[in-house]
Formats: sequence, structure tokens, C-alpha cells
Amino acid sequence: MTTTKLFRLIWRINAVIVLAVGIVVTGFMIAGLAVFVKEQLRTSNNNTIKVRTDENAIVKTELKYGKFSKVAGANYMVASIQAKQDYSNYGIANSKEQTNVAFSNCVFVNLADDSTGFLLPHNDSLIVYHEAVTKESKTLTNDDEIAPTLLFSYRIVKNDTNNDGRLNLDDKKTIAFSDISGANLTDIITNVDEVLNTERLNDNTMIYIYRANEKIFISGVNLAERKVVSTKELPQLN
Repeated sequence: MTTTKLFRLIWRINAVIVLAVGIVVTGFMIAGLAVFVKEQLRTSNNNTIKVRTDENAIVKTELKYGKFSKVAGANYMVASIQAKQDYSNYGIANSKEQTNVAFSNCVFVNLADDSTGFLLPHNDSLIVYHEAVTKESKTLTNDDEIAPTLLFSYRIVKNDTNNDGRLNLDDKKTIAFSDISGANLTDIITNVDEVLNTERLNDNTMIYIYRANEKIFISGVNLAERKVVSTKELPQLN
């Protein structure tokens, strides 16, 4: 009986030791698993696909001419220069190829002598708006079969003003005019965030309502002189 009791006591002690060791080992395993999961989450967050920048994209740019169109009432044709960019974003699990097409310049052809000229000296800007400004219908003469073009109006992104590695609508824009030949490009209003509206007041005056630096402005532009003649800030809304 004494021997039996001794064996039972030893067995119980061994069981307690095994249980304690098991608890300790389980604790280490849980702690190790927690560290592993935390490390995996940290690594995954550092390698997820980002919005394209110059640092994580391989960019291939191809320039081509867009569709040529006749300038109304003039012996010129105009076409946009399209910049096609192919790039890849690389992530932890996959890579994604994308294509972006933007207007980076304009080319003008003089039909009288087949000479050509470009609006900008380089193809590194973004033209987000391009429109012909024509003579008003109420001032047309009998010799005018169609409203002739007076000039061209543009909104151009020249610089990466928000430093996100690309040119897009989030950057500051410049409102500019050029001759019908594309020559004499003139900056009219700079640092524009968004053009809210335009209105042709008369044959020689264009009104622009735009947002710049969290403020709303209204400016009158003399088309013949290509300059701002008046600017007022709209009241702030409380």
C-alpha cells in the first residue's frame, strides 16, 4: 500500500510538471505567433501597391499626333500632341500595367506654305483645356460665312505644384491665349485651382470665375490686349 501511494504521488507530481511545462510552451508559442503576425502585417503594409510616382513606376512615353482640324475662318489646321504613357505598379502580390493618354502640346499647320509650328517648346506640360475663341455672331458681316477664330484659349499645367510626382488636374493651372497660328502664347491668369465658369461678355471681353488658394475670384479679360482688366474676390461664406 505504501508503495502504491508513493507511485500515485510521483504520478501526480509528474502530471503537474507536464501541465506546467505545457502552459509555458503554449505561452511561448502564442507570443511567437503574435510577433510573427505583427511582423507580417508590418511587411505587408510596407509593400502594398501605391499610387504611381516616379520612384515605383517604369514609364514608357510615346508621342503621336491627334486628329487635325481646320481652324474656322483661317488658313490653318491644328492638332493636339498626345503623350501615351505605359507604366507598371509593383506590389507584394502582383504588378499592374496601366496606360495614360494626355495632351502635352499642339501643332499648327499653315496651309498656305505647309509650314508648321508648336504651341510649346517642349512636350512636358499638360493641356487640360483647348478651345477656339471665335468672333461673336452678332458682329459677323456678310463676308463671314462662319464665325472666324480670333484666338485660342488654353488651361495648362506646367509644374507639379503639389509634389505628387505627376501632372494632373490637382496641380495649379495657367489660363493662356495664343494666335490662331499657335504663336505668341501669353499667360493671362496663373495659379488657378479650378475654373468654375466662363462667360463671353462681348466681342472683346471674357469673364472668368475661378478658385485659387481657397478663394473665389471673378476676372474680366480683354481679348484684344490679352490681359486682365479687372479682378474681384467673391465674399467668403461663413
